[in-house]
Amino acid sequence: MLYCAICFGDRDQARAYRAQKSKHLSYWRRHHALQLAGPFYDEDHQTKIGCLIVIRAANREAAEEIFHHDPLYQSGVFSSCEIHPWGVVTEMLHDPTPEGAGASQR
Repeated sequence: MLYCAICFGDRDQARAYRAQKSKHLSYWRRHHALQLAGPFYDEDHQTKIGCLIVIRAANREAAEEIFHHDPLYQSGVFSSCEIHPWGVVTEMLHDPTPEGAGASQR
């Protein structure tokens, strides 16, 4: 399995497409490939300008197939989309709890 980072930017008219947001969130909640996700913000820390989605897939083609079924992607909200193989560096994760001391060294 391959981790893939999918980075996309919003079109200027993205707010009009955000009506699809509930379908977008529902799609990714159901999809077991999702590992993490979140928006990118403009310098004002308020305006969403895109998103990062990290998924696990058999290969890049499978990742594209999964992403192309996202309702926001299908609505044309994205101005750009890049899919890259992505590596996870677990040694750098920090667990602040005493029980977690050393746990990230697996």
